[in-house]
Amino acid sequence: MSKLGKFKTGKCYLYIKKLEDVHMPTLKKLIERSVKQVAKLYG
Repeated sequence: MSKLGKFKTGKCYLYIKKLEDVHMPTLKKLIERSVKQVAKLYG
């Protein structure tokens, strides 16, 4: 998460004002891992 860039978090949310404020490859990895985790939990 430290490589992601400028963002804020809530309980289960990631708040990004501008996409250019974040490191896109890191965001992509985060999304891929999240999708895998949800698929693992819920099939």
